[in-house]
Amino acid sequence: MANFFEELKRRHVIRVGIAYLIASWIIIQFVDVIGPTLELPVWLDKVVLILLAIGLPIALIMAWAFDLTPQGIKPAGQLKADESLGSNTGRKLDRIIIVALVLALGYFAWDKFLATPVEVVSARAGTSIAVLPFADLSAAGDQEYFADGISEELLNLLAKTPNLRVAARTSSFQFKGQNQDVQKVAAQLGVETVLEGSVRKSGNRLRITAQLIDGRDGFHIWSETYDRDLDDIFAVQDEIARAIVTALKETLGIAAEMTAAEMTIPTLNMEAHSAYLLGRHSLEKRTRESLAVALESFRHAIELDPNYAPAWVGIGNTYQFLSERSYGKMPHQQAIERARGALDRALELDPDLAEAQASLGIWYSNRGDAANALPHFKRAIESNPNAAQAWHWYSLAMNSIARFDEAFDATQTAAALDPLSMIINHNLAGALIARGRLDEAGVVAEKMRLIEPNSYWGPIDSGSIHAAKGQIAEAIMAYRQALALKGFIVVLELSAELANIGLAEAAYETLRGTPLEGVGEIYRGDFDAALVFARANWPSSPGDGMAHGYRGLVELIAGDLATAVSYFEKAQELLGPAMTFDFSVGQAAAYRRFGDQTKAEQTLVAAKVRHQAAIAGGIENEGAAPMAYQRAGILAFERKFSEAFHILRKLVKDGRLGAGLEIDPVFAELREQPEYAQLLADYEAWKIVQQARLKELEAVAAAGGG
Repeated sequence: MANFFEELKRRHVIRVGIAYLIASWIIIQFVDVIGPTLELPVWLDKVVLILLAIGLPIALIMAWAFDLTPQGIKPAGQLKADESLGSNTGRKLDRIIIVALVLALGYFAWDKFLATPVEVVSARAGTSIAVLPFADLSAAGDQEYFADGISEELLNLLAKTPNLRVAARTSSFQFKGQNQDVQKVAAQLGVETVLEGSVRKSGNRLRITAQLIDGRDGFHIWSETYDRDLDDIFAVQDEIARAIVTALKETLGIAAEMTAAEMTIPTLNMEAHSAYLLGRHSLEKRTRESLAVALESFRHAIELDPNYAPAWVGIGNTYQFLSERSYGKMPHQQAIERARGALDRALELDPDLAEAQASLGIWYSNRGDAANALPHFKRAIESNPNAAQAWHWYSLAMNSIARFDEAFDATQTAAALDPLSMIINHNLAGALIARGRLDEAGVVAEKMRLIEPNSYWGPIDSGSIHAAKGQIAEAIMAYRQALALKGFIVVLELSAELANIGLAEAAYETLRGTPLEGVGEIYRGDFDAALVFARANWPSSPGDGMAHGYRGLVELIAGDLATAVSYFEKAQELLGPAMTFDFSVGQAAAYRRFGDQTKAEQTLVAAKVRHQAAIAGGIENEGAAPMAYQRAGILAFERKFSEAFHILRKLVKDGRLGAGLEIDPVFAELREQPEYAQLLADYEAWKIVQQARLKELEAVAAAGGG
């Protein structure tokens, strides 16, 4: 045995073996590093390893069988002991081993201390991240669902991390399929770090690569590659997602613990998940057609997996938006009943699901029940601080109860979490317009046009900005553009501005065939027709507080005071703090004419409280009516006509009066005053100017100039 070992040394078999193993390790590391960059197939690692393993015994056999001599390579068995250049060959092999070791140690040091600079990002509260859709780099391009799924699960897991702001899926998935510069993406999403990655499948093997990039300078912070057998796609997805999240939390210096609830996969059915994603995408567009697609998609997901809680939430949300009071034509009562059934089912399956809690909150909020709505919003936000939709709906609820500062803060939070969401940007623009911050609102409206050029939200907000500036003709053109893009929700604003500049018939035609056709009848002065329509159609359901309020206004105009009071009181019961200013002052006027001065004054006080809360909250223009118009209405009700006329004259001059001057029952007594004739004359002159301007704009548009 000793002689055999000496012979191994003499023939350099041991040296060759050591050199071969070191060289093989370097080759394996090299292939692993360049593989993702050159998009080499996943199976290449396995092939290289097998070839190197096969090569080892061959190298050892060759070292045993042959030796290097001055005459070249000769069979070792034919050489005498003193003929071999063992010492020279040995020294050459030693040099090779030393060089290989230096290379190996150098790579190890680079990989350990330079390639993963964890110290670049220090632990700090408020760290932000966006998870971009992972790219499917498979040759067949058939792993998009897996790539989307792992991206979404990463996003959901990270979103539940305290002190980590995560850009919402709606925004981050806008960049799917786009090879944009990471720094620009980070800037658009308002985040410090960006997580991107890729998925490659070859046979039954998957390679998932993830890398964290500093969005401020574009440098890599962390990266890792995971190779797995594709025996259970969901198990692999879950395992990789958790591994990446754990690594990211450690890298970013935040708590790395994850609860079992955080790791729960809502469905194991890939087709159901795909249908759900399509439903969410369609729901975001908020058109009647897209809502129909959303409902069909969510239903399909439920057919495939009846226990898929997020899909039940999607159904509930879609029904709420299909209501005639929202974006659709479904009777309101039917819509909310179906919505509640779906949301109850979602909460039965997952009581802690943030989306379900937020959706139940907006369900209560839409019924004017802020007391029950707010706890659900708060629970949703506590469960997932990065739930942009929950913040968004929470802001609407805060507005409804006159907590305007909190509402604006929540709107800004939602926009920061989901900066590319059309509906959230729309509400942010509205909040800015209401505060008179028109330049900022214009920036948001322009951003919306860039995000989705064919969406109606951008034109709606542009129209509202023009209206706030008194540029009513421009506002009408923008609203018409929105309507052409299927923004049916804009019909009330468009009709109001048409009536505002004296185009009563056009205002009526805009509302004809809608649930608000009766308002169009009022605009054109046919109060009898308005009354007939209102009594036949308002309210369409017992829980529709807004329709009760409109019915009260029509009955007040018609002079049926007892009926008007009953409908106003029902509206107040249903809407609660969300009772609009027009309804409140109209209710006060009805009480006064009915002879109940005490209730009239009490109701007016409530309207004034909300008015003052809006002013304190920075509101310059609450809803469609300027705050000055509301103030004039209060003064007119209090019979302070001189002060009311002073405000109204300025509104006429600024182009912000509105058609309510001629029809609003609050101004009934004011219209009997001597000063009214001159005010009306000034208003009529302004209408002529606006009509002429509208014709100019229409001519330009017809000529293809806009």
